[in-house]
Amino acid sequence: MKAETLLEQVGQVFATHEVGYAFSFEAAAQRYAPFLSSVSQVRARLLVSAAADAAIDALGARVVNEGANLAIIEAKSPGELLFREQVEGIWLASPIQVYLDLLRGEGRAKEMAEHLRKERIGF
Repeated sequence: MKAETLLEQVGQVFATHEVGYAFSFEAAAQRYAPFLSSVSQVRARLLVSAAADAAIDALGARVVNEGANLAIIEAKSPGELLFREQVEGIWLASPIQVYLDLLRGEGRAKEMAEHLRKERIGF
């Protein structure tokens, strides 16, 4: 499944199950300030709860050792979702959080971070 389609599907399922989440890294940056022709992985911070477990089950997600197209980052507290923004019906981590996540990323993530900083954050 393409990352953009996965992003939409995951966002809908999380919303249906009333799960606190925010997409970050490349998928979020692509929504804020398009840069790459495609993104291979969707990463989301997720508040752990019974509803979150049900949402993941509804997605049919499973643990894999490599080649994951969806990565879940367990949020330790609701504070990790502060300043998230809803863009086109999808919750994205704040642009600053996405920028910081990208700086720790691999591949072209650092280039994408600089693009996001210039285009969306403005410094």
